[in-house]
Amino acid sequence: MSNNEKSERRSSVSLLGLELAGAAAAERVVELPVEQIRPNPEQPRRDFPAESLRELSDSIKDHGLQQPIIVREVRDAQGAVIAHELIAGERRLRAHQIAGLKVVKAIVRRVDDVELLRLALVENLHREDLSALDRAMSFCRFRDMFHKGNVEQAAVALKVARSVGFSLAKIGEAPEAVRQVIKRDDLDARASELLASTYGKLAKRDSDEAAQRFLGRASAAPVTYARLEEIRDEYFPPKASEKPAPAKGKAARPEAGTFQTGGGFWKNGKGTLFLKLELPAGGDDKDDDADRAARQLAAGEAERFFKEAGFRSVEIRL
Repeated sequence: MSNNEKSERRSSVSLLGLELAGAAAAERVVELPVEQIRPNPEQPRRDFPAESLRELSDSIKDHGLQQPIIVREVRDAQGAVIAHELIAGERRLRAHQIAGLKVVKAIVRRVDDVELLRLALVENLHREDLSALDRAMSFCRFRDMFHKGNVEQAAVALKVARSVGFSLAKIGEAPEAVRQVIKRDDLDARASELLASTYGKLAKRDSDEAAQRFLGRASAAPVTYARLEEIRDEYFPPKASEKPAPAKGKAARPEAGTFQTGGGFWKNGKGTLFLKLELPAGGDDKDDDADRAARQLAAGEAERFFKEAGFRSVEIRL
């Protein structure tokens, strides 16, 4: 199995996919003409990198489509079906078009316009291959449309931590100039939040001009989290209590092999970190799918965090 195919299968494990799992099991997968499927006009995702689409197209040609797209029927005034509209799977549909395939596997659902938008937003929020900015913008739209701007309620509905919700809101609400830097350098969630929060604090404490000068410095070179921390600390020096304690001699390295720590274990001989994540179980069966989606989201965020920290290989066990 190709790496791109694995990525496609991993990214398809989303809250939307889990919401649809029970219904899909009872529904028939059909093959629909690619040319008769319309894109979702409320698609929150904005960027579809050409190279990534080509890789997915090659994977589908070689191995077939692993996860059917989800569509709804479009009817005319007389009630006749005249087309189908995407609910989820635009990237897979575009890959079919690139491959020159005439039909695509699909599951047909009945949803109204409001539910279509909700499902599209939820789908994007839980995809591993979505950029931090697109995820943040999707979260803010979901919050505003379905939870009257309440971050905590939106986070609960999506089964993500409150801190994740507030982080996404901070990124999504950043000024356009900040979002352009985030998009240009494809910053991850941590760097995006640090950039947005520092800009906002400077604008509030000093002036918009000071915030703009900070942004100019931060974006003059390839943006990294470490570089942003250095610049942030120049404007907001850490308090004495926040500074790390001075090291007393050289820290002892653990012996080669495996040892238990904090619910996971680190095989330092191979430089591999194994982390076991435990989330509270849902209160009833109807929460099981959303809980599993939350675990998948947490696993993806944890994997990205440790890889950014320098670990060569990270395995998340749920």
